[in-house]
Amino acid sequence: MFSAVNGIKNIKKNSKYDFYKKLLLDFYVTMVSFATVTNESDIMEPLKINLGDILGRLVGITFKTIMARMTANLEKCGLKVSFEEMIVLINTWHQPGISQQWFVEMIGKDKTKVTRVIDTLESKDLVVRIEDKHDRRKKLIYLTNSGKELIAPCIKVVEETNREMVVGIDPENIEICRQVLKQVNQNLSK
Repeated sequence: MFSAVNGIKNIKKNSKYDFYKKLLLDFYVTMVSFATVTNESDIMEPLKINLGDILGRLVGITFKTIMARMTANLEKCGLKVSFEEMIVLINTWHQPGISQQWFVEMIGKDKTKVTRVIDTLESKDLVVRIEDKHDRRKKLIYLTNSGKELIAPCIKVVEETNREMVVGIDPENIEICRQVLKQVNQNLSK
């Protein structure tokens, strides 16, 4: 067993570190479960895993890096919107009258987060929520004139960030990456 795990197990019971001990052990078990087991004897011996090579972790870190760069580029252009707000603005521009629920389902954010982002955009007078004529429970999102004025600069930031992301990467490799990520998504959506 990893010496780090032995160290974790040796932390005194009921110490203030119990929470962290459990968290680290859960993390260890999760990481081991990512490993491929080739025969029964492998089950008994933990496999050493390079955390930097775990695909899910790499995708998550990459997304956070892209989001941070996009946010920095928005600020550099003087746009006072967050990454999430920009996503709502651009999608509302593409589909005027889009519902809040669409953002919850398609972007994968929880309802509370989506509501908070739209509340912020509404307070900045960039979007307006209008009750659906056919379903009063449903709120449809539309851009205001101020919101429409931000679309071109936001798209410019997205394009600039996308160019920065792929510098030095062969277009064939970008397409392979795109296809692999789509396949991973399909595999996990079953």
